[in-house]
Amino acid sequence: MRFEIRDATAADAERVVAMWHRLTEDEGGDAKGFTAEIFLRDGIGPDAAFSCLIAEAVDAEGARSTAGYLTMLPHYDSDALARGSHVCDLYTERGFRRRGVAKALLAEAARRTAARGGVFLTW
Repeated sequence: MRFEIRDATAADAERVVAMWHRLTEDEGGDAKGFTAEIFLRDGIGPDAAFSCLIAEAVDAEGARSTAGYLTMLPHYDSDALARGSHVCDLYTERGFRRRGVAKALLAEAARRTAARGGVFLTW
C-alpha cells in the first residue's frame, strides 16, 4: 500500500468534515459547528482561508480510500522576517495510523511551503 497526497476538492467536503469531527472528539472537544458548507466556503476556491491536503491510501489493485487530512495556512514570522505555514489540523484515520500518513502529509506541507519561499512550519 502506498499513500498519495493531493489537494482537497469540493467532493471531499463531507469526508473532511467527518474526519474533523473524529479529530475533535479524539481531543476531547465538542465536535459541533464545522459543516460541509463551511468547508466549501472557507477551504475551496481562489479566496480560500486555508488549504487542505488529503492522504489517499492506494492498494495493489489501485483502490483508493481516504487515510487522513491536513489543513494549513500561510504564516509570517516578523522576528525572523520569514515566510512559512501554520498547520491547523493533522488527522489520520484509525485504520491507517502508524503507517506514515501524517509524515507524508507533513512532508507535502513542507514541500509546498518551500515552493512559495517559506522556511518553516508551525503547529
